[in-house]
Amino acid sequence: MTTADVEALKSSLSPQTFSTLMDATADGGVQKREYSQQMNNITDAETQHGTFYYDGDKVWVTETYKGFSGTHMCEVNWAVGYTVNIVACGDSGSQTQRDLNATWAFGIGVKGSPVGWNETYTIHVGNDGNIWQ
Repeated sequence: MTTADVEALKSSLSPQTFSTLMDATADGGVQKREYSQQMNNITDAETQHGTFYYDGDKVWVTETYKGFSGTHMCEVNWAVGYTVNIVACGDSGSQTQRDLNATWAFGIGVKGSPVGWNETYTIHVGNDGNIWQ
């Protein structure tokens, strides 16, 4: 988002929000990126995805900073012959790197099956805008 983007939204923003956003984007420092990680198996597929913001000094996902807040969503796309449930979907880490985690519970056959396990997938985002696994 640039100062021009904020100017275009001025009429729909409160004076305080407009001022906060102008300060955040005045140097062009706040930038936004989307991320996505999909685990696609023969019997199932799961995805974690969303948006994050960074300014060179800090990266943030679900917290609000400088008037911006990103998103982190976890979804079961489909499953055949297995049950798949979301156990956890969150982010942790430092100001320079956020670790986005999704934990899934897998079961064979019907829900409540005695045969089951958990899997955790992680994707990382950095204060320089990089995304890696």
